[in-house]
Amino acid sequence: MNGPDLKAVKVFEYVPGARISGDGIIEVPVTTNTGRTFTYRQESVNGTFVVPYATSGWSGEVKATGDYRIAGTGQTFGVTEEDIQQGRTIN
Repeated sequence: MNGPDLKAVKVFEYVPGARISGDGIIEVPVTTNTGRTFTYRQESVNGTFVVPYATSGWSGEVKATGDYRIAGTGQTFGVTEEDIQQGRTIN
């Protein structure tokens, strides 16, 4: 086979993402359909995070296993799949 090594290809679906106000780094623990775990981290842009993973209400193959947390602040946020798909602001 002369195509790409499919183990090295990752495909992501575009979602509007939920918006969370805050500054710094936000993170959430994630588990993939293959059991791989990692912490998704993102830096805020102009005081906003646009987050791609629901923390509840999602039955897909990649799942957040806890709430979003702004590092160093103790602030946590739950985000539903509907929040992600509709691009809602969470406060």
